Amino acid sequence: MGLLRPVGIEISTHALELIAPEKGAKLLDIGCGDGTAAAAAADGFGLKVYGVDIRSDAVNQAKQNGVETIVGDAAKLDFPDESFDIVMMECVFSILENPEKSIREAFRVLRPGGAFAISDLFCRDASAAVLSGNDGYVRDGGTVLPKLEKLLTESGFEIETIEDHTAEFREKLGQIIFDYGSIKAWLEKNGGWRCSDAPGKGSGYFLMISRRRA
Repeated sequence: MGLLRPVGIEISTHALELIAPEKGAKLLDIGCGDGTAAAAAADGFGLKVYGVDIRSDAVNQAKQNGVETIVGDAAKLDFPDESFDIVMMECVFSILENPEKSIREAFRVLRPGGAFAISDLFCRDASAAVLSGNDGYVRDGGTVLPKLEKLLTESGFEIETIEDHTAEFREKLGQIIFDYGSIKAWLEKNGGWRCSDAPGKGSGYFLMISRRRA
């Protein structure tokens, strides 16, 4: 999991505003990268934040940013049952090797009623993605939203909110091109893309918030 967020931390902040957590609530950022979003959650919302990332260099950076972070796999989290009030997964779902196990793990570590916020690239032509016979959760680098919705509900979550943030995503990409000349130049300077693939014309960006049912 890389270190870059294509829409910045604005989506993470917006998600927490919608969730409206109590001060002192515990948040786990899966695929936390350098810990920027988790640190912002601690500062802006008074949360106790923790991170997990598969990359040791990312974990080291997150620790330097004041986030208690461990190296780990989203499909096998090293936390007890019902440990967290909030779980975040930003631009991570589309690169998971074991999406079903990872979603079940997020359910396990959340307390009943806890919030699960996922944001990522998505395939805007969802009907084509489903009708194509593709049984996976990702097509052309983007999440197939109907597949994700089905996975969440079958795993014990109740979906509260789905928002399309493609406009902000495209604005960010436009600014990157203006500042760096190309997305490729930005990637080379900043060390890689957090999502699985650079976005294509059919890519959008979504935020989905669900709650763990009791």
